[in-house]
Amino acid sequence: MNDVINKKHYFNQTPLYERNYGKLLSYFRSVPSAFISVRHVSGVVLQILVVEDHRYTSILDVSVCMTGDCRSPTDMQMTVRMCHDAKVAEVVECCNHSDFVPEYQYPNPRMHHRDEKHQVNRLLGEWLDFFAEKLNRRVSEAESAV
Repeated sequence: MNDVINKKHYFNQTPLYERNYGKLLSYFRSVPSAFISVRHVSGVVLQILVVEDHRYTSILDVSVCMTGDCRSPTDMQMTVRMCHDAKVAEVVECCNHSDFVPEYQYPNPRMHHRDEKHQVNRLLGEWLDFFAEKLNRRVSEAESAV
């Protein structure tokens, strides 16, 4: 009976990391800059800042602000590591929480969800999808002006 309870159910993160890498890369292909700010119609702002940029790895600060300034307690801030040789992007810190493990035992002292790491990386992908339409529209407008 204990063998069934203690069995690990790791979530395969690789496909999610690969999708997030492609989504982040599309932002930098359209706007060649170390800082990107995209404002959505509803007033939500996405800010991506390249903190470190090396041959195989880049570190990004990704912020989603509910107002024009990024100081509200409802704002979300993530640190994302992009590995260019493996073509993956992984959230390494979210809202001042780092050191995510693939799966938490439940219950745990900090009450993390069992698949917390998967959920945080999925959240990054969903935010990038939310702003993608706005970014594509802005890029197509700039291309048509040329």
